[in-house]
Amino acid sequence: MFDLLKQLTTAYGPAGRETGIAEVLETLCAPFAQCSRDAMGNLIAHKPGPGKRIMIAAHMDSLGLVATYTEEGNFIRVAPLGGINPANILGQRVRFGSGVTGVFRADDGVSVKELSFDKCYIDTCGVAVKLGDVAIFEGDPIQIGDAIVSQYLDNRSGCAVGVKLLELAQDCDADLYVVFTTQEEVGCRGAGVAAFAIAPELAVAIDVTQCTDVPGVTQKITAMGKGPVIKILDRGCISSPMISKLLADSAAALNIPVQYQAATAGGTDAGMISTSRCGVPTGNLAIATRGTHTPNETCSLSDVAQCAALLRELVSRA
Repeated sequence: MFDLLKQLTTAYGPAGRETGIAEVLETLCAPFAQCSRDAMGNLIAHKPGPGKRIMIAAHMDSLGLVATYTEEGNFIRVAPLGGINPANILGQRVRFGSGVTGVFRADDGVSVKELSFDKCYIDTCGVAVKLGDVAIFEGDPIQIGDAIVSQYLDNRSGCAVGVKLLELAQDCDADLYVVFTTQEEVGCRGAGVAAFAIAPELAVAIDVTQCTDVPGVTQKITAMGKGPVIKILDRGCISSPMISKLLADSAAALNIPVQYQAATAGGTDAGMISTSRCGVPTGNLAIATRGTHTPNETCSLSDVAQCAALLRELVSRA
């Protein structure tokens, strides 16, 4: 699982520029499914079957930094694609789609309390970057015991689940669509388009959720390494009770521990999928992750593997 995640987390694919990660995923999925892309850039991996039409969605886009202005000396001003706190990425190495690399820095004399994107820049050591080019976080994932530390586990860990699910579900009757969606980080834009085209009978969105097993958090609800998280609701979706029960029953059949979360903030592709056409019964499965939306997100490799096994069971019994 680590090698798969390393391949996915280092691929270029910020929101609106997902072609690179889509190519990697298509290569991985092609032995197990019929792959196509729609006008939004969603990668749709279809394993035909006589059973129910099921959609499993994992967004493949990542956070990014788009070049908006170049100051004298080729210091690049940028704006965030997605929810990024500039304080969390000071000193981070980045790579533009053109291949130019640089370091995210703050203007001289600016304190952390004063920090904002208009007071930060990317230092490319004088190399020019075109307006509109998008940078991603650069780094090598590492493994610490059962954990992986890497940029973009949100949501390349969910993409890894989708790839493994296709491999595991070859003998299932379901008419299975694993969709790697675009532009989730900027408004869940790809998922609704894909769901409209597929018209699934049921769906599950797989994404990450914030761990609360860390210092400074009073309510310890989700923990890394304690199993997949079944989200009852978040700001974007109230999960279908039927699908939540199906997720729980599938986990119980495999003796996989699960956690439950009722989140008051955040959202996933589940919201757009659930309201597609006349409505889709939709569930929300998550991987507990520390440091989300930072360059060093951390999750459990066993949690990722268990999500894939759980969804394979769900697909077989739906």
